[in-house]
Amino acid sequence: MRGTQTFPPWERWERAYGVRLNQRQRSQVLLYLERLEHWNRHLNLTGLATKEERLRIHFFESFWAAEHFLRESRSLADVGSGAGFPGLAMLIYRPHLAVTLIEKNHKKMVFLKQVSRLLELCPSFFEGRGEVFDGWEGVEVASLRALRPSSELLTGLSRAKVRLLLLAGADQEELPGWKVIKRKKIPLSERRFGMLLQTGEPLGST
Repeated sequence: MRGTQTFPPWERWERAYGVRLNQRQRSQVLLYLERLEHWNRHLNLTGLATKEERLRIHFFESFWAAEHFLRESRSLADVGSGAGFPGLAMLIYRPHLAVTLIEKNHKKMVFLKQVSRLLELCPSFFEGRGEVFDGWEGVEVASLRALRPSSELLTGLSRAKVRLLLLAGADQEELPGWKVIKRKKIPLSERRFGMLLQTGEPLGST
């Protein structure tokens, strides 16, 4: 696998987010960044302008979420995976996690498959909407980043008893019928949180 360890100051970011990466993971991140930059010239995969922003928000926030919310989980489905965040980045951090990347855009799915092969990772892929994904019975956690889940998706997750991991702003609306079981502020962020929810009483109930 290609890649070097010349960028970035790994220890600083690892301390900030409370995670540790090995040399293989660092190489995977650098190679991923390289492919993301190349594809982003032709396909809108990320609106973040600098490598530092992409590293912090795309990768380290995903690593942080995997560390703090998925320690006991064995399977994850990332809904609206886009460029692979957080799902594919979580697989870098937890390579034994069974990850399914759900993405309806064909070109983005092509990117996900190519970069997965390049990084020697083996997620599953579903090209389509999470609402029509038929594999929820085998999934423990569904992740969404900066997306509001539809009522149809929530119904499917609730029926299969899949927990929901959201990476969102503090203004995230409550989801009726779901309760927060864990909530943590994302490091180096003013108003963004990670939240793990499960079906139950409406948010805010006691």
